[in-house]
Amino acid sequence: ATPQVSITRVKGHNEKALFADAIQKVQWKPLYAMPTCEEQFKYFQQNIQDLFDTFLPKKTVTKIESEKP
Repeated sequence: ATPQVSITRVKGHNEKALFADAIQKVQWKPLYAMPTCEEQFKYFQQNIQDLFDTFLPKKTVTKIESEKP
């Protein structure tokens, strides 16, 4: 059987709690001072992506069809 590889994120209770705590501490004031929506979006997106990568890191999962779950 051919293994199926997928990428997911670690999503345990502790990771979610740390993420929630960190997102509440993000300083959003610089976002409101930016002159364009594009800059605001990039700032927002980068902050969220950094938090995801820090607290909910990616992991590779390999599954083989014949394996039990």
